Amino acid sequence: MKKIISVAFIIFLLIIVANLDDLHAGIIDRSSEGYLLYVPKAAISGQKSPVLICLPGWGVAAKQDINMWSFPAEKNGFVVVGLDVNYNLINSASDVQNLYNRIMKIVNLLAFSYPVDLKRLYIAGTSAGGIMSISLALMYSKRFVAVGVVSGARLGFSAQNYLSNARNIRFYMVHGDQDNKIPVSEFYLTKEQLGRNGAIIEFNIIQQGGHSLPSNAYREAVDWLAKVK
Repeated sequence: MKKIISVAFIIFLLIIVANLDDLHAGIIDRSSEGYLLYVPKAAISGQKSPVLICLPGWGVAAKQDINMWSFPAEKNGFVVVGLDVNYNLINSASDVQNLYNRIMKIVNLLAFSYPVDLKRLYIAGTSAGGIMSISLALMYSKRFVAVGVVSGARLGFSAQNYLSNARNIRFYMVHGDQDNKIPVSEFYLTKEQLGRNGAIIEFNIIQQGGHSLPSNAYREAVDWLAKVK
């Protein structure tokens, strides 16, 4: 029995040591597992941190996308999970559910290494990632505290089938009035459909803004999310 306990203890210590390299502030590359982390200094100091799930645009790697969210995340004390997502493989509500399950698995694992607040889980995305964020928020309406959408105001990935769940979901949407991929007219249509079903929406239309928006769009989105408890 003692031998078994000793072996288990050694394994436990090895797991702890293996994770020590990850215990630092900044971007942690876990792309081999399909995501990256941004860990703020607040989390390293032991402060309980909210978690922001960030979904990139179509064909955009998490390595590129997470840089847009990391500065405002540090300011507001968010741990960021930036996922690689192959939207070509998401064709049904069950595929969206699989993505949700993947997200929750990562979030639950975070709790073993960082002082994350699992009751303060936020989601945000750019372009296709914003569309997916809306879909996930509607399908799992009790799970996310609030939603950020950058250049992604469109109902897709089965979201239109879950509009009745929109009541009291809080959204912040940033959109360019010159967006040539998701026209601003579609932004207003999406806003109207969500609002008609009870969603609470704040937004900013950036004058002369195209589909790719500057970093201040991400800053204002994260600053707004941080105010929603």
